[in-house]
Amino acid sequence: MSDNNKGRYSMGTSSVVASLVLGASLTFSTFETNIEKNIVHEKAIFNTINQKQHNSSEVVQLLQALQESSETFNINVINYLNINRDTWLQEDSRKFGQELATIALHIKEKLSFYKALKNSPMKKNKPAKVILLSLEKTSKAMQENVQENIDYAYIYIDAKQSFSMLQKVSDIELETFWFSEDEESDEKTLFVSSKTVNAEDINKVFELEDDLTEKLQKIGEHKQKILGGLDIAKIDGFDFNAVSKQYFIRVSFLSMNNLDYLDYSKELNAFSFNAKEIDPSSLKIDTETLLRIRIRTLYYALYHRVLSELPQLQSSTTPNQHQQLEEQLYKKSPSSQHTQRVYWHFKELKVLRVWADYRVNKPLNITNISLLLAKTNSFINSKRIF
Repeated sequence: MSDNNKGRYSMGTSSVVASLVLGASLTFSTFETNIEKNIVHEKAIFNTINQKQHNSSEVVQLLQALQESSETFNINVINYLNINRDTWLQEDSRKFGQELATIALHIKEKLSFYKALKNSPMKKNKPAKVILLSLEKTSKAMQENVQENIDYAYIYIDAKQSFSMLQKVSDIELETFWFSEDEESDEKTLFVSSKTVNAEDINKVFELEDDLTEKLQKIGEHKQKILGGLDIAKIDGFDFNAVSKQYFIRVSFLSMNNLDYLDYSKELNAFSFNAKEIDPSSLKIDTETLLRIRIRTLYYALYHRVLSELPQLQSSTTPNQHQQLEEQLYKKSPSSQHTQRVYWHFKELKVLRVWADYRVNKPLNITNISLLLAKTNSFINSKRIF
């Protein structure tokens, strides 16, 4: 390789890095540009390596350029993908899927290219081999990350489509939906809000949830009939079987209209604290922080209420007391509809508490949790849990 070529690749990598960093903003158009620039740059290096024989130092320099480009790709594509996927999925899930496919295909090409180089005469070049192993490791980590995003995209699309269908078949007006990515079970809850539901008759609220849950399960069964027979094997190292899965099996209301939920939090008995006495403005607590505090309070209020009827757990010193309590609720849930509802509500509060405690950068798009509070209050003040 001539000195001119060396300079060209050195400057080429630097200019790509600079343009990606300087142009980095959390917009989808920038994201698309970042993908295109990086792929074009890396393919140019692939072509140069394949065009002719290079001496050892030239090969190392080219691989170093790939390494620098790979690091930039990780920062300005993969990281932005993880941070902004919810927003971009809401804006245009089809376009997001196309870009995700572009990333997946490029990673597959990268891994194939590295594998070919490892089996070429280049394998005798030890410095080059070290860089190749590093590049391969980085690309495999990217592949796993993209797979997680593929799975999440299908979960989001399933939630969005299920909610849309529920809006069409429901007798009440449904406003918006939310779900937790932290809920590891494939049997997830779809949280919804409505302005037309009230808590005057809490049993009526539970009946509405049961009705919507039944409708949701029928929607899932219909999806299974259409897509369940598909045998989708791994394609280029990526698994697309999530497309045929039914993730959501239950509907739960979070909010409703015309309810002062601070009044309800005041009514929570000794298992809770009196949030009405706190003046948010004096403490300078913003709306989302208050929301997180209330959800955390509701979870622990119900936790201690259930625990009051489980004396064997009260004396337990094991660190997984919360999990044991959930298991006890599950075992006893078939005994009555009331206990079954407590079980599901506890699971849902647990999912929401994980969001409240740990997902500091992920908003909850349903900010009125008045109905969630009303349901929790009804269980806490019930004569019995089991």
